[in-house]
Amino acid sequence: MIFFSTEQLNRIELASKSYEELALEQELGIKSLNYKHIDFLFEYFLNNDKWRVFRYIFVLFSRNLSNPDKEDLYRKYLLDSRHFDHEDMIIYFYDDFVMDLRNIEMLHELITNIPSYFYEAEREYVFMEKCITALSAQKYPENLEKIKKLSNSTKDNTLKKMTTYVIENWNYKN
Repeated sequence: MIFFSTEQLNRIELASKSYEELALEQELGIKSLNYKHIDFLFEYFLNNDKWRVFRYIFVLFSRNLSNPDKEDLYRKYLLDSRHFDHEDMIIYFYDDFVMDLRNIEMLHELITNIPSYFYEAEREYVFMEKCITALSAQKYPENLEKIKKLSNSTKDNTLKKMTTYVIENWNYKN
C-alpha cells in the first residue's frame, strides 16, 4: 500500500538532512500522520538503508500518535536492527507502556537479541539494563517469570547479576 508519491518521499528525505522542523503534514497534503503512514515511512526508509530519515520521522511524527499506536509502533521497531533509536524507544516501556502482555515477550526477545551496534560501541550492558528495567516495570506477574528464565538460562555473568538483583529486590505492584 503506497501512501506517498516519490516526490513526497524525496521531500521528507531532504527535510531530514537538515532536520528542518517543517509542517510536512501540511506540505504533503496530509491532515495527520497515523500509524499506517508512519509505519509505511519507517519501512520505506529502512528498506532503503536511510536510518537518518527514520530518526527524523521518529522524532517529529511518532510523538503525535495515540499511546496505543505509539506502543504498537515502538514494540515493532524495537526488534528491528536497521536503525539506531532503540534507547529512545525503550524508555517508554518504563512508565507509559506497561499494561500490555505483548511487551513482556517483546522485551525478553530484545534482551536476548541486542542489536549489534551496542556491542560495537561496548554499550550492550547499558542497553540490557534498560531492557530489564522496562521488563520489570510491566504490570503483570509474567514479567518476573521472564526475568527468572533469563537469570537461569544465561552464562553471561553480568546479565546474571542484573537479573538476580531484580529478583532479589522484587516488589510487584499491580
